[in-house]
Amino acid sequence: MCIDAVIQDSSVFKALKLLVLPVIFFVAASSSAQIIYGNTVSNNEHKYLFLEEVIGGNAYVIDSVRINNGQYQFNKPESPMGYYRLKYAEQNRIDFINDQNPIEINFNSPILQNDLEVIQSKENKILWQFKYYSRDKQKELKSIMVMQSHEETGSNAWNILQKKRDSITKAKSIYLTKLCDENPGTLFNRLVGATQKEKYLDKEEEKNRFFEHIDFSDPIMVRSSILPSVMMNYFQLHTDYSEKGFIESIDRVLILAQANTANYEFCLNFILTLFNKVGPDVVFQYVVEKYLLNGGCSETNISDHIKMLADNYRAIQPGNEAPLFVEKNVKKELIDLTEFLLKKDFTILFFWSSHCGFCSESIPKLAKWKANKSNIQVLGISLDQDENELTTYIEQNKIPWENISDLKGWKSDIVLKYKIHKTPSYYVINDKGIIMAKPANLEDLMKLNLW
Repeated sequence: MCIDAVIQDSSVFKALKLLVLPVIFFVAASSSAQIIYGNTVSNNEHKYLFLEEVIGGNAYVIDSVRINNGQYQFNKPESPMGYYRLKYAEQNRIDFINDQNPIEINFNSPILQNDLEVIQSKENKILWQFKYYSRDKQKELKSIMVMQSHEETGSNAWNILQKKRDSITKAKSIYLTKLCDENPGTLFNRLVGATQKEKYLDKEEEKNRFFEHIDFSDPIMVRSSILPSVMMNYFQLHTDYSEKGFIESIDRVLILAQANTANYEFCLNFILTLFNKVGPDVVFQYVVEKYLLNGGCSETNISDHIKMLADNYRAIQPGNEAPLFVEKNVKKELIDLTEFLLKKDFTILFFWSSHCGFCSESIPKLAKWKANKSNIQVLGISLDQDENELTTYIEQNKIPWENISDLKGWKSDIVLKYKIHKTPSYYVINDKGIIMAKPANLEDLMKLNLW
């Protein structure tokens, strides 16, 4: 099949990394009175400090305070456990863990993360111990990578440097494991420990064990950036950027996420928003049809935007009225679908293109099969953009049915109405204008019990 969105490794992953998800979830959680306070440097130019809660990788401002005499204080009567942020500005911020106990953090630099001291909060002492350790190790790695870039790949010097890189990466993993083992039952263990990932020699083993540190039943997962992070990494590493790979990975994630309603709803919204933005569209359509239309939108808390898109897909499911249109054929004659449908019991809308190899294979098979069906007609809807190429192809291949096109390709009004994401595509409509079937391919079309 010819898919409208071509998946390129670099471009798609760049789009994935830039994706912003405007989805807000309301997660029930116990709460108690809490105070977040501390000191800032005397020469601080910032007058306000902002408090944000982290939900699925996005942060939302929930409070702000004026800094008075180098001191700040947030009083939060309701604050669910999870990741939060303190920030002066978007690029000047720190993450911390809210365990619903008092938190005291002093900032000894105008740049929040450069020199902070956790005075009160076991969770955040552990967190920032690990963050500063990781930062130091990252500096070492960058230095080695710079040196390595000046060496020939595979040379003795390059291999020595590579061993140093591997050693630092391993040391970081060991350090994290040690912190988690020393602090059982902490939110740090649940949140940061979930990001642990051993390096497996076998890629298939790595794929199979990718999520073993993620507890999808833990409701706190959604109040962090863990879920979007692991999903993005998984899609990057284990899908081959193929339609089949994405679908298999999505199914795996959503099956695991069903262990908790909030986590499932976040993952579903994230996946739908992601593939609606970056494609391929056929993957988005698959998720809508399998996880929303078949299960029912009312059962899942989804964003208004996603619900609207799902409703649009619902409108073109079998049993509904087919979207109507009037368009010119290759002879410049107007074809009104309403009138066209009355000619036969069933009309097959055949979406195709002269540049689609699968279409070229399907056309003679469809023509041969239809020749023995007196109650069936075909209306070809071409996604071609060059009129001469289209008419030439039709003449040379002696296509025996009516063909229309607005020469807008994938931006065609008809293509958009019918949510076409690949060619060839088929719709079966009866003489009353009702969609009877959406066969996935020509073979499924021929097997329908309508004829």
